[in-house]
Amino acid sequence: MKRKAFNPYELKRKAFNPFDENFQERVNIKVSSSTNWNDKATVLKLVAKDGLNLEYANPQLKSDRDIVLVAITQNCYALNYADKKFKADKQLILEALDHCNGWILSYVDSKLKSDKKIVLKALERDVCAIDYADEKFRKDREIALKLVQKDGIALKYLHDFKSDKEIVKIAVENDYTDFAYRSASEDLQNDDEIKSLKGKKMEKSLSVERRIKLRDMSKAVEGGVEAEIKVEGEAEIKVEGEAEIKVRLRGKKKAS
Repeated sequence: MKRKAFNPYELKRKAFNPFDENFQERVNIKVSSSTNWNDKATVLKLVAKDGLNLEYANPQLKSDRDIVLVAITQNCYALNYADKKFKADKQLILEALDHCNGWILSYVDSKLKSDKKIVLKALERDVCAIDYADEKFRKDREIALKLVQKDGIALKYLHDFKSDKEIVKIAVENDYTDFAYRSASEDLQNDDEIKSLKGKKMEKSLSVERRIKLRDMSKAVEGGVEAEIKVEGEAEIKVEGEAEIKVRLRGKKKAS
């Protein structure tokens, strides 16, 4: 049977999905002293496996758009090893942002850090990318509101709004950690309303996690499966056979 010709464009398309069941087989190629860094097909496979392999590619291939796109999609830091022209290539960065982390904004040309389309797309991927956007975006209250509504941790990078109670309140409400609270101004950290919101998102998340575990435990009971689940902050729940469920309060326990 005739072997199907290697298609680098097909690899570029598939390389965006490392969860594909055939991904590892497709890029199962190792770097060795005999690796041909002048061969496009070989380099494409290597950067699909690890974008940082672009560092070793032939300079001519570092100017190859297909290779660079695969590399920075796999690891946005690879942009630093690509030809400098790509840091200002708006279309390339927009394509990469369909798949890579918004932190690529930290490596692009300053002109693109001022480009609204690029910045907003980067922020869709990661709100923390605001730290690398042009100052005009960091001072935009409308953008600030949208970011803290999505993830309160963004407040850490919104220096002009750390004393804005409305924004701080939303940020603290939408933070799974205490970063938003600790990023607020000292006055707002001492504000009773703000303090009362600290950790609420985490508590809600753990509550949902507990309900999921209890649901799964119920299914195990129905199926006659023996199981043991430790539920944070509430109880240790043991299932023995179909009929018996024992719940013993044990104080705070970490979910396992």
